[in-house]
Amino acid sequence: MSCMRKHEDDKEVEMEGGEKEQKKRHFSKFPDPGVNTNRKCRDIFCLLLFTIFWGGMFICAAYGIQMGDLTRLQYGDDYLGNTCGKNNTNTAYIPQEYRRDFSTAPNLYIFSPLEVAANIFETKRICVESCPNKTSLLLSDLMCTYGERKNITNVFRRCWPPYASVPIFNRCVPGIVVNATTQLASEASTALSNIFSLDVVQQLLSDLEASWRVILVCCVGSLAVGWIWLLLMRFFAGVMVWFTIFTGLFLLVGFTAMMWYTGTNLVNRVSAVAGASPLLSEEVLGKTILYTSYALTALTIIFILVTIFNCYRIQLACTVAEEASKALQSMFLGILSFPLVPFFFLAILVAFWIIFSLLLVTAATPTYSTVDGVQVFQGYTLNNTLKGMVLYLLFGFLWTMNWLLGLHDVTVAGAIADWYWSYSGEKLRNFPVARSFGRTIRYSMGSIAFGSLILAIVQFIRIMLEYLRQTLKGKENRLARAILSCMQCVLACFQRFIEFINKNAYVMIAIYGYSFCNGAKRGWEITASNPLRIATLTCISNFCLFLGKIFITLTTLGIAFLWLKELPSVKFFYFPLAFIGIVAWLVASMVMSVYDMAIHTILFCFLEDSERNDGSAEKPYRMTQSLKIFLEGAGGGCCCCC
Repeated sequence: MSCMRKHEDDKEVEMEGGEKEQKKRHFSKFPDPGVNTNRKCRDIFCLLLFTIFWGGMFICAAYGIQMGDLTRLQYGDDYLGNTCGKNNTNTAYIPQEYRRDFSTAPNLYIFSPLEVAANIFETKRICVESCPNKTSLLLSDLMCTYGERKNITNVFRRCWPPYASVPIFNRCVPGIVVNATTQLASEASTALSNIFSLDVVQQLLSDLEASWRVILVCCVGSLAVGWIWLLLMRFFAGVMVWFTIFTGLFLLVGFTAMMWYTGTNLVNRVSAVAGASPLLSEEVLGKTILYTSYALTALTIIFILVTIFNCYRIQLACTVAEEASKALQSMFLGILSFPLVPFFFLAILVAFWIIFSLLLVTAATPTYSTVDGVQVFQGYTLNNTLKGMVLYLLFGFLWTMNWLLGLHDVTVAGAIADWYWSYSGEKLRNFPVARSFGRTIRYSMGSIAFGSLILAIVQFIRIMLEYLRQTLKGKENRLARAILSCMQCVLACFQRFIEFINKNAYVMIAIYGYSFCNGAKRGWEITASNPLRIATLTCISNFCLFLGKIFITLTTLGIAFLWLKELPSVKFFYFPLAFIGIVAWLVASMVMSVYDMAIHTILFCFLEDSERNDGSAEKPYRMTQSLKIFLEGAGGGCCCCC
């Protein structure tokens, strides 16, 4: 046993020596604390690969423009493969004898909608100028395939009775047939027509027009509410967090006591019944509730112990949250307006991916089958080349989306790090967000491309597995579905881990200009040295982010409600109120995403500062006064558990 203990001690000393050597190498490479401005381009190969990949995406887009046709989706195809609302006489993929000119027939009429619902692809469909407005069983009103006679022998073979329908997105959708509906359907139809009547729609639009000033002021004002939230977090972060912890503890204790009291009463009532058959349901219910109260009691004890032994880390998290609020307030407009840049390009990316993916889908090869001696168009079949292009665009979308989000994170982290390391008698230089963005674009785009590539690969694999799982749904291959579900769970956890690694790496890239691998390595070293601090801060920051979203949204909605209620021209003020609530939630999410990155960056800067410096005249701390006071007082007190 003594030999084993000695071996373990030697191993721990060896690990500590290696960790110290890594820190020494890091500090010697970057002797000056603060944001490193003397950097060079990193991960150039990944940036080149990213650029070449986008070249391939443009090639796929060009192929989709040349071969695809979005009118197929807009108007639909008939049973011969002709596109409604279009002259198909020169369409090469349609056989010569089937080509028709449907420039004046933009609506697609399906003879038997029930067969479409049952996935019977042989259902015949034709292009018509207008949808039939009545249901009829007369021979003269039959709807037939092209060139067929309306006679009794063709009924339900090549001719069908028309049904009342209305054009919706150029498809003839069956309407309600008065003689065939029940009273319930009639009442439902009346209610729906009243809800979605033209008068109601016009009133809702007029309400939006009448309240546009309120909508504009409240949507812009939600940013001001976000600033107020940061102000509250700056001065009352500790109070809010501790109040919530004690409120949660109080509710947990109260709920445990209620469950214990209820379970005990049920069990005692069953045992008090003499000479009667046991009330099995109440007895089982009482014991279940009682056992649940025991589990909640254990959970309460664990919650109390975790709070007691982590109050130092909770206080650190509160202090870091306060400092993050100060940092954001010092550059409020600049740092909160910056996310609009990547989100604008993200919207363009989404539109690009949707449009050109649809174009590639409509470039598929048409297939035909023979039904009753008639060639019936079955739809489009994607060949392997088109399938590869669609998947190529999907992967490119994931990669670019993560790259844009990484660009946002590195820029915000660089601006916050500038603010943190300027606290040593120096003054924060002007335009920290613009300078951080410039450094990121000039030196770190390749590193962001590297990190986003890893995350995109994991996300792409998850999408493919989900596609396979959905394909197997409804089939008897339960084992394969269970295996795929387990793999999805494992990959979901792995994706969270990669996102965490990327976040840490982006902070190191923003501060020192590391390559992605070195930044991830340094970020992991800091995380491994302070696991409980980072875990506690993550939990508390997530809670603060949730509170912030609720505060900004509800405050904006409250102001809008009081304002809209006083406008006599607005009848249904809940409609513009819902619109304001959606915008306020989006603004709150944008503010909180920046706040989350600010908290994470300040924590890493604080940990780096405390490792690099010792507070002496030769190595003074670069942290703010609040963090310095917290660090100096951390050694005393019973709650300062490591």
